[in-house]
Amino acid sequence: MRRNIRDLDHVSPFVEKLNFASSARHVLLHELIEQLTFSQEKLLQSAKVLIAQLEMFPADHDGEIHSIVWRWRPHSTVTKIRSVEVLLCIDDRSKAQRTQRMISLREHSTRVGLLAPSMGKRKAAHFSKGLDKFLILADRATRWASAGDQPSILNQAGARFGLLNWIDGVCQTCEIAGKRVAGIAEQFLEIDAELNALTFEFNEARQPVRFHSIICRRDVLASDLLAPSAPRFRVVTFYDRRSGKRNSRDVQSYKMQMATSRLTADLRRLLDREPSKAEVESRRAEQRMRRPSAMITAELISHCKLGKHSAGILRLQKKIADAMGEWEAHRAFLQALL
Repeated sequence: MRRNIRDLDHVSPFVEKLNFASSARHVLLHELIEQLTFSQEKLLQSAKVLIAQLEMFPADHDGEIHSIVWRWRPHSTVTKIRSVEVLLCIDDRSKAQRTQRMISLREHSTRVGLLAPSMGKRKAAHFSKGLDKFLILADRATRWASAGDQPSILNQAGARFGLLNWIDGVCQTCEIAGKRVAGIAEQFLEIDAELNALTFEFNEARQPVRFHSIICRRDVLASDLLAPSAPRFRVVTFYDRRSGKRNSRDVQSYKMQMATSRLTADLRRLLDREPSKAEVESRRAEQRMRRPSAMITAELISHCKLGKHSAGILRLQKKIADAMGEWEAHRAFLQALL
């Protein structure tokens, strides 16, 4: 097989970046599973600080008894759970008919004002900051626990009150969910390695690169914690033989350009002159052109003059497409937990 030596200048930096991203992702997923398994320590540490700051409750204010209540509601799906809610309970005993109100303390802007009569403004503000940090941990643990496939004890019948009870239940559920997450992470990494191999195989078979070559690329972005991204097919739209510099466009965008070119040519023949951009856009709107798929087609292969490679291109594309369904599902699952 002929090899484009200049292409090594493009491949080597990418392989280095890919290996770095893959190592970082492996560490990240390992840490995630470890956090699921040992989530209780941080939650308990944060919760005990909050409980210590609420020693003045219940508090009496002109016949109203103010209390702090921690509770949760069962989830309609038994394998998922809801986060704990912190409520200010106001029990009014000043009138003949006793009334009770429950006010959520989730809303940061009103929290200090609600707690100041019992705690004082300074202590209420300090408690509020600690509560914000705890709720972030609690909501994250809720998300982790809901990743499991077993019923949670937090949805069982019985009392659903008490901060420490919720922490005990959510951490047990997280530990169970961690086993499922570990299995999915392992499957994801196996499929991802297969996609890497297929991507390199696809590009290797397309050597040497030329104008209108079809290549396969996986982006490695610093903002993507689970990089690399999904394989994308692209058409080389510019190639400099001397420097090896190239530009490419994704297949979907390239197909749209092809359709626009055909439409422009049809209008040129019809009008017997070069159509304006507005005329082309108007005709395209009339035809309601659908957005093309991102898959390589026989028409695109023919356009790029790659007919003799047709069988190999379509065979590797099918392999990549077959692996993508499970890869995307596993990736979305793990992404939701980060």
